[in-house]
Amino acid sequence: MTDRQRRAIEATIFNIEKKYSNDPRDPGGRTAWGITERDHPEMWVNGPPTKEQAIEFYSETNKEYWQSRYDALVYEPIALELFEAGVLCGPGRAVKFLQEAFNLLLPDLTTWTVLRVDGVFGPVTLATVNRFCAVNDDWCRALYRAMNGEQYLRFKTIANPAFMRGWCAKRLD
Repeated sequence: MTDRQRRAIEATIFNIEKKYSNDPRDPGGRTAWGITERDHPEMWVNGPPTKEQAIEFYSETNKEYWQSRYDALVYEPIALELFEAGVLCGPGRAVKFLQEAFNLLLPDLTTWTVLRVDGVFGPVTLATVNRFCAVNDDWCRALYRAMNGEQYLRFKTIANPAFMRGWCAKRLD
């Protein structure tokens, strides 16, 4: 596990996701550290997963949550956001948030190419995002915030207001 991956896991499961939740309004059902019983029943055989089991789950068991290319992103907050959004709504959807955010901020069509919004964090998405972030720090921050905006727009149409308040309180600054 890389240092960046460990920071992502710790920031997400310790600071954002709850230790345990069993809200009847949550379609995922019982949840511990962002691991839902509905999606990962194997993690719930002996009860809710522990913090240590969650770290193992996100770092080794389910490598799709932290893709190795995330370590190559020049702007770490985007890597952390990809991980966090991936835990919340799936890794492919998190990458789509990034791709949609980039396309929203696209400087021009003569020197930049629109990213295909396919949910794949491949070499084209990586190179394009790194090139964009190399322009200046403001562009990096804008892309990070636009990712949050894309996530907000998605949740606005599907979320229970109680969950929306929590999401906004924990993620928007």
